[in-house]
Amino acid sequence: MEAMSRYPSNISQVGAPPEAGTRCLPEVLTAPPPRPILLPVSLGTAPDGGDDAFCPGLTLLGGDHDAEYWTVDAPVSTGTLDGLPWRRAGDWLAMAISLVDSSEKDPADLVEQAYRRLVSALHTLDGRQFIRLWNFIPAINAGFGDDERYRRFCVGRGRALDAAGLDDGKLCAATAIGGDGSDLRIVALAGKTSAHHIENPRQISAHRYPRQYGPRSPAFARATALGGDQDDALLLISGTASVVGHATAHPHELAGQLDEMTRNVDVLVAEAAEQLPGKSWSGLGPGTVMRAYVRDARDWPAVRDHLLARWPGLRLAGLRGDICRRDLLVEVEAVHRPV
Repeated sequence: MEAMSRYPSNISQVGAPPEAGTRCLPEVLTAPPPRPILLPVSLGTAPDGGDDAFCPGLTLLGGDHDAEYWTVDAPVSTGTLDGLPWRRAGDWLAMAISLVDSSEKDPADLVEQAYRRLVSALHTLDGRQFIRLWNFIPAINAGFGDDERYRRFCVGRGRALDAAGLDDGKLCAATAIGGDGSDLRIVALAGKTSAHHIENPRQISAHRYPRQYGPRSPAFARATALGGDQDDALLLISGTASVVGHATAHPHELAGQLDEMTRNVDVLVAEAAEQLPGKSWSGLGPGTVMRAYVRDARDWPAVRDHLLARWPGLRLAGLRGDICRRDLLVEVEAVHRPV
């Protein structure tokens, strides 16, 4: 573990101490809030109170918002550690790393380095455990067979997890999306709250995928549920696509993938309700903030219309991004709070 003396000397803090009875879990807003921001995420223009360190670096296709503001009722401290910007509020810690990548090179070593630095910072800053991870990988589908860049990403991440003694099967909700930029970007949300990882009964757990998907299986939970009492709960849904068992359903076919993908999301919410019966897990709607990643920008209107028809009141943003399998056209992730 790195010494605490590696804290930067120019830590800044904004906000007042939380009042008794305030909300402990993050709230994700889509308009600039009146309170300090734990995790500012620009999906288009830079959000108030933050830069692009925590942003996906993808093209915004549309939707009803161009930024996410993850807030908690606690003062926010900011700083850098080993080149990683971080933001802390109460028991919550947000970190990010961005490294120049080359679409023509094997990314495994770069990914391993990035995750080793994130894990080291997690321990040094006493973040306890990862709660949500976002991975944005240039040219994610480049290469063939085991040389595909996403498969090599999984190898690099796996080596770092092994070195840290972290179990693939206990990792949190995550997203891995390809983009057109030149930087590997990883954003991490960590916390000290209890976290319950949810799997989808329609799908094989990612860390148990068969060898045909590469020498190292992906490592993420289908969703991570957080919560103390019934009215303060949060479901973080991983990047979800048209996968049944371990296989792509409806390869290269948008309409079928949309139906299968939304069914997977509904099953995840139902599974959370079954595993955590003390929570009021209603269906997606006004209490949900969703990102849709679309391989072909021309498909965005159809994706938008399908999602809003399925879940009226949803707060939705569309981004141009490549899904981790070439035959997948769309993927969604969501933050869902019972209403």
